[in-house]
Amino acid sequence: MATKKAAENAVEEVKAEEVKTEVKAPKADAARRVKLRLFRDSNQYKDPLYVAVNGESYLIPRGVEVEVPYYIAEVIENSLKEDQKTAEQLRILEENYAGK
Repeated sequence: MATKKAAENAVEEVKAEEVKTEVKAPKADAARRVKLRLFRDSNQYKDPLYVAVNGESYLIPRGVEVEVPYYIAEVIENSLKEDQKTAEQLRILEENYAGK
C-alpha cells in the first residue's frame, strides 16, 4: 500500500516538474532554418508529413531536401526518438511475454 502511494506522489512530482519547464526560443533563433530530407518509400512513407507548432503548420514532402525552421526539425527529431523508444519497449515486452 505504501509503495502505491509513493508511486502516485512520484508521478505528481514529475507532472509538476513538467509544468515548470518551459522553453522559450529567442526571436533571432526562431528565424534559424535547417535542411532536412525525410525518408520516402512506395508504401507507408510516401505521403508528406504534417507538422504543427503553436498554430504554425507545415506539410513537408518526403524524399526531397527542404529548409524548415529549426523548431519544426526538432519536433520531427523528437518524434523519431519517441518512436524508437516505443519500438524498444515493445521488443522488451515481447521477449518477456515469450519467456513466460
